[in-house]
Formats: sequence, structure tokens, C-alpha cells
Amino acid sequence: MGRTSASVFAVALALGGCATAENAGGDAAGNGPDGSFSPIDAAVATPDAASGIPDAPVPVIDAAPPADVPTPTVFDAAVIIDAAPPAIDAACTPTIVQLLVNPAFDLGPGAPWVEASPAGQMIRKQNPDAVLDADELPMANPPHTPIWAAWLGGYDSFGSEVDTLHQAFVVPVGATNLQITGFRWFQSQESGAFDFARLQLRTSTGGLLETFVGAGGWSSTDVTATWQSFAFAPAGSYAGQTIRLHIEAEVDFSLQTDFFFDSLSVTATVCL
Repeated sequence: MGRTSASVFAVALALGGCATAENAGGDAAGNGPDGSFSPIDAAVATPDAASGIPDAPVPVIDAAPPADVPTPTVFDAAVIIDAAPPAIDAACTPTIVQLLVNPAFDLGPGAPWVEASPAGQMIRKQNPDAVLDADELPMANPPHTPIWAAWLGGYDSFGSEVDTLHQAFVVPVGATNLQITGFRWFQSQESGAFDFARLQLRTSTGGLLETFVGAGGWSSTDVTATWQSFAFAPAGSYAGQTIRLHIEAEVDFSLQTDFFFDSLSVTATVCL
């Protein structure tokens, strides 16, 4: 054996001796005397078959993760949460619209108002003098807004009669907040409830839908000294339907009662 080979062999013996000394009290697998595992102690020097020189020790690394490493959480990727807010129709502007034509009678009588009375014309104009013509109101009862108003009843020479005044109108699809307003002026010679006026909603063919101010409506006891406002909110919405605003007066054969109406309005709220 030459000097170089002898020197290499001496180093190899020295390395082997250190490993043996450090592992004193352990076993051949690299476990220490207390049974603990040591990657360094477990390094094994394997002789090279050709040169007889041991290879460099190969550390054995324990790949087990530490016990305190948390287990990764697995989320269900199939569950999709839609956090977007509901869509808002930004093009919608709530608008109150008038559903009647000529609601205050200011265009005079005629369509779309339909009137029927044994006394003749009910939509009448303001009286400029003391002479009461067939198309005029009593001089003491000027209209709420010039120059026309509706006069129902007001006679006692036709027996028990009924006057009717109505207009059909369309409630738009999707309409809400239907409102009926107007002004009335009642005067009577009666001392009790013998004559009546009713404000109603009816179907396009005349079927009763709603009566306001109770089932009987106003009576000859509901007199006023001048024009007095009224307002009603129908129970039904009637959206998308054609219905009628219907006014009627029922008077008996004695003692006159006058039912005046003016400045009527039927409105609804729609999106424009």
C-alpha cells in the first residue's frame, strides 16, 4: 500500500471511529441510547468496492411533518355565492297620472262623460244672471272651477228618480295607489235622510265594484255651506282593467235636494 492509499485509509478509519464513538450506547440503526432517532448518527459509510474507501456518509432525513402543522382546510369549490345586489330598474320614475278626461267638466258636457236624467242636462255652466236656463247652474251655486260643474237631483216634480253620470277609464298595467278626489256641495229642503248621492266604481259594463261613504252613500243630511273636498282610496287596484267612475243621485217626489260635484280626479302611480 502506497503513502497516498495509506493516508486515505487512515482518514477513513478516523471517520469510522468518530461515528462509532458518537453512537456509543446506540444501536446499528442509528438510534441513540435513549431510543431517539438521530439522522446524523444514522449516517452509514459504505466502502467503495473499487477503491476500498468509504463513501461520504448520506444523512437519512425524517420527512414526517411536525405535529403542530395544521391540516389544510379544503373548501367546496362547487358552492358559488352570488353576492351581487338585486337589479334596480333605474329607468323607472314613479309618476302620478290623471286617468279621467275632462275631470273638472271645464270642457263642458259630452263624451267621455255619459249622463242620464229625467231633468235633462246635468253638466251645466255658471249662471251669469237671475234667469235659470236649461244648461245653467243656480246663480247661488257657482262651480268650484269655472265654468262648468255637475248638478244631480235638484227637482221634485218627476217623482222618485235617479240621475247617473259616469266615465269609463283605463287603469294602466302595474299601476298602484289609485286615488279618487273631488269637491261636493249639497243643499236640501229635507229634514232627514230621504235623498241620496253615491260615488262608486263599476265595471265597464256597469257592475258594482265599490261604493264609498258606506253602502248608502251620502244623504240629504250631509249638507254643506259651500264646496267641500273629499278623497277616497279604493280597496282594489284594478291595474290593467277598464272601469267606470259612477255618480248617481236618488231623490223622492217631495222637497228638493241638490247634489253638486266638481273638480273630480282619479289618479294612479305608474312607472315612466
